[in-house]
Amino acid sequence: MDIDFKRRLFWLTNLLEVIFRSFTPSFILRFNLQYRLRTGVITLKPELQDQSQCLGNKKYFWQCINNKLVEWHHNTTARINTELPHLLSHLITTQNIPNWQFEIQTINNVSCSKSLLSQLSSLDELVEQDSRDLISEITETMLHKNMQHRGSKIFHTDNSTISCELWSGSFTWNNCDGSHHFAAARYIAKKIRKESLSNGHIRSYYAK
Repeated sequence: MDIDFKRRLFWLTNLLEVIFRSFTPSFILRFNLQYRLRTGVITLKPELQDQSQCLGNKKYFWQCINNKLVEWHHNTTARINTELPHLLSHLITTQNIPNWQFEIQTINNVSCSKSLLSQLSSLDELVEQDSRDLISEITETMLHKNMQHRGSKIFHTDNSTISCELWSGSFTWNNCDGSHHFAAARYIAKKIRKESLSNGHIRSYYAK
């Protein structure tokens, strides 16, 4: 197809999409979105980090970009919502970095916990609300006690996996256990201004 024909075809299919919003066939939605991506009609411009994000949640990159694409994601039809991950998955690149050294304040999310993560917005809130006994003393002794907990393997091994979503600023420890003791150690270290380094494997996700 030549450029002029594609432009005219896009004008027509886009008009159909606007008029028949909920009944537009998926192949037209796919063509319209691919045309937007190729021609730069959609600008993938990240916003600032959303501070209201719940713990434990992944924040997909199309939720962090401008309104021209967000309105696709938030359309009321389920078809468009399920279409987006398939159409946009090729835009994500993954980079793996072994033996990554980090300061524990860098980690701002955990993947699982006995606490209900969907009702919490930060690791500090997790420990303040559900494990105050772990921060009963803001001392270096209490810091080391929390770090020695067997479940907090992030302090004892160098193969813990950290997932980083560059568009949301989320650094998630992919844990199986130890979320409360980790959050407590992080909380105390911040209060006493104690730098605590650890090593792990980071998996970084970013939009091309």
